[in-house]
Amino acid sequence: SDEQAALTDFGLVKHLDTEGHTKTGAWFGTLAYVAPEALRDEPITGAADTYSLGCVLYRMLTGEVPFPREHDAAVVAAHLSDPPPLPAATAGVAEQFNTVIGRAMAKDPASRQPSSGELGREARDALAGASAPTAARPTTAPDSPDEKTRVAPPRAPATEAATAGAAHEPRRSGRLGTVLVAGLAALLGAVGAIAIDRAAGGQASERRPGAIPKTPAQVDLIDYSTPGFSAGVPRGWRLVEDAKAKGVYTDSTWKAPAPSRARLTIAYRPGTDVRPDTVAGSVRTARSQSPTYAEVAWGPIELNGNTATRWVYGFNGRQYATWTMNPCGTAVAIHGSSRPAEFLRWVPTFRAIAVSVRPACS
Repeated sequence: SDEQAALTDFGLVKHLDTEGHTKTGAWFGTLAYVAPEALRDEPITGAADTYSLGCVLYRMLTGEVPFPREHDAAVVAAHLSDPPPLPAATAGVAEQFNTVIGRAMAKDPASRQPSSGELGREARDALAGASAPTAARPTTAPDSPDEKTRVAPPRAPATEAATAGAAHEPRRSGRLGTVLVAGLAALLGAVGAIAIDRAAGGQASERRPGAIPKTPAQVDLIDYSTPGFSAGVPRGWRLVEDAKAKGVYTDSTWKAPAPSRARLTIAYRPGTDVRPDTVAGSVRTARSQSPTYAEVAWGPIELNGNTATRWVYGFNGRQYATWTMNPCGTAVAIHGSSRPAEFLRWVPTFRAIAVSVRPACS
């Protein structure tokens, strides 16, 4: 019977003209396929599309996402530091695809295929050069982040006679060839739509009342100020601590509307020359001793023309995004946190808040 390949939910979205973390509301879509430069808040080019298409091709060949992990933080860490997976480790996938995937998923954007079209041509060449591969039977990886994707059930194995005959001539057709070529055509046709930003759209329909949408929340900030800083804060969030003194720091804290459990705290300390990484570094050292700690990102970044420190991590069942800065004698820290299942929904908001903060001394 005729076979078809369908491409759905191409959640790899970010405007090509956004500039890293300083662009309000810019973010990525499906975590299983996102390029490492997007996670590092670096400028996004067409090379990010190539990486994402390489991830999709890997899924088509093996039936699994490239980095199946138990938690979002571990998936992010794998995109940032783990080597590209080898599709030929899956029975029936030709060795030629190791080179194609390895190049497409290179950490350095300059090392990838120069275009998504070139990736498609290399994949077709790899398919044509494979000598009688046995089609991989894709199954849904139980721990993969996009486990709701439906894949075709396995077929009955070929007879010994058919297998023996196929071993003596290059395979020009068959299930893997039909599905892969059709899928590549769908992928290459979708490249023009990848840069459409639906991150702020909130278009996901919910199947049960009170469920938290899977899409990133639309960034909607209102003005807030204290003697130490001014910032944009999320509209509709409840202020539970308004400039409350806590030792050397003064905190303001907000909670997201139920059923979300996201929180935001902005703390400031005037009249100090403490470096942006000093306090966060001390907390990081302490928390890293816990078996529940998983680090995603740590290090200096540029924020509003000044040096700041960014720290993204998981700890004790929650995930955190923290920025610290001290451009002019008032130290300010922005702490956003949520349950892991909704973390990606709120990260664009947390980052937009960090961009909006202005210490009173500036």
